[in-house]
Amino acid sequence: MRAEIALMSGSAFAVTHHAFSSGAGRTSDGNGSHASTLKSPSYTKSVSWQHYPTMRPPSPLSLAWRKFGSGKAVEDIVTLFTQRRPEISGFLEIFGNPRS
Repeated sequence: MRAEIALMSGSAFAVTHHAFSSGAGRTSDGNGSHASTLKSPSYTKSVSWQHYPTMRPPSPLSLAWRKFGSGKAVEDIVTLFTQRRPEISGFLEIFGNPRS
């Protein structure tokens, strides 16, 4: 029953708690000490990726947005990059420039 609840909840704590309370992971001497209280490197490797989002480098547009604040219009931010990044200048052609 506990294993079914643990699987439905998706909780690592529930799975670990069930394993220890049911006798799994105990030493052969029967004294109740837990043989697997420290997780193995393979266990850590298999689950550690789940806790971190995928890292991607920020785009030039997002960097400009952070640096110059969200109060700036998109056209103003894109203008900062038109001299160095000509491929971004096409953005204004696609979406239009209300100042023109």
